[in-house]
Amino acid sequence: MDVNSIKLSICLSCGAKCCKGPNPSLTIFDILRISSYLKISPIKFIKRYTEVYNHFEYFEKIFPEKFGYKVNEVLTILEKYKDVVSKVVLIKLKKKKNSIDCIFLTSNNLCSIYPVRPMVCRIYPIKLVGIDENCELSKRKDLLKEEEELLNVYVSEIYTHYKILYLNEVNSFQKLINFISRIQSIEI
Repeated sequence: MDVNSIKLSICLSCGAKCCKGPNPSLTIFDILRISSYLKISPIKFIKRYTEVYNHFEYFEKIFPEKFGYKVNEVLTILEKYKDVVSKVVLIKLKKKKNSIDCIFLTSNNLCSIYPVRPMVCRIYPIKLVGIDENCELSKRKDLLKEEEELLNVYVSEIYTHYKILYLNEVNSFQKLINFISRIQSIEI
């Protein structure tokens, strides 16, 4: 059995729990990759498949309401960087209606956009702040070579994503649409 088959077996055994929780954050690069894969414009993708928030709104209201987490530490960090955070949006993938399932999770717990899934999903169970020990894959670190390699790519994409949003003051849904309209022709 190859590494990907073993990973799939482990993932299916838990019922795709990682796809049934907080919405994954998206970068501009994720949006361009996924919209191209779906053969729709990035703007249609944003309107159909994403939710756009300011960071404070998401972490004060939506995140705890949907998932019951305490977010005081996150809010403290956001407050510290308020001048930066207020100039950028947080782009999240939608969930299925009346569900906590990712909008792209199929009925048999597979990802319908797997080849271009968001970078945060590609590196899971590795996270920016460690590893999710609740995931069965975290017990098999020998299977996480690809995820470890992609972590640096993801960090670079996040940095570039927020730098671009900050420099262009993309701090609302409409500004995001306007910005994406301008960059649609850029190849990744």
